[in-house]
Amino acid sequence: MKIISILLLTLLIALIKADTCGGNCPSNTCPSCPCGTAANWIDIPSLCSRYGWGQSCCQCIVRNESGGNAHAMLFNTNDTWDVGAF
Repeated sequence: MKIISILLLTLLIALIKADTCGGNCPSNTCPSCPCGTAANWIDIPSLCSRYGWGQSCCQCIVRNESGGNAHAMLFNTNDTWDVGAF
């Protein structure tokens, strides 16, 4: 019984990720996956230091916008895309 439960949970997780471009489109509103289905995790402090912005504010924005996934995406209601860490 435990093996069946584990298999069902694994299948459910796979289905959820498939519907969200591998997790890159957590809103599940993306009609396609232009950034693919693999995440691209970045070093948030390094990214923020490139631009000379205040570290704490920049890191807060990136963590809330994408969690540090450079392949994060959102398809907007006006048919435009928000893509990237910010």
